[in-house]
Amino acid sequence: ASLHNCIFSARSFTDEHYDNYILKPQNNGVEQNNFTLAELKLALDPFGDFGLVQHLGKELDEYMDMFYHPCIAALRGSTINDWSDTDGSYFMAHSWNTHDECAHPTCLQNDMRWEREIGGCVPSLITGSSADYDEGDTKCTKNIESNDEICKYLTTELREYRDKISGCWDYNPDSLSPNYAMLHFCLSDFTSEKADAAREVELQDYKSFCTAIASS
Repeated sequence: ASLHNCIFSARSFTDEHYDNYILKPQNNGVEQNNFTLAELKLALDPFGDFGLVQHLGKELDEYMDMFYHPCIAALRGSTINDWSDTDGSYFMAHSWNTHDECAHPTCLQNDMRWEREIGGCVPSLITGSSADYDEGDTKCTKNIESNDEICKYLTTELREYRDKISGCWDYNPDSLSPNYAMLHFCLSDFTSEKADAAREVELQDYKSFCTAIASS
């Protein structure tokens, strides 16, 4: 399921009564056996605004502009704006890794984004708070509507959101990364167990902390 669908499913339980129920992992062998609905909401959409979806949409857009589309064009023996007139026999006339546009093996891994300073790919924010944005952006995707060579997505804004959501996640030392939470708990069934009283207090403090960050 997509991140949007996971969030929508989790948010469909609007009654906070359900937040402290423990979710059943979708896969065997998952060590996290006391993960609650509240923690799933906080992992995927801590501010309740689908902000992570929007942020990852920017990452994906830049990835497509800076790696995927140029690489596919190079494999077709054409330019990025002129695919239709290229003879199909030219497709992969040379090995993919001989093209400069494709020579970024890191970009073929899961959960990666385009690196805006030196090129190539680094972990996306969906991998959690360890993902970071360098201050450099010389290799960002440009705003084609502007005559100035400015980035379509400003580094300051990307870093600001990353710092904000990471501040929320890092409050709980046991928090799961969004991609891990999606893989194992998206659309999961409830167990009959709830968090104990002490943990309910911890979860309420966690939610209150993130709510405060959202409004700051």
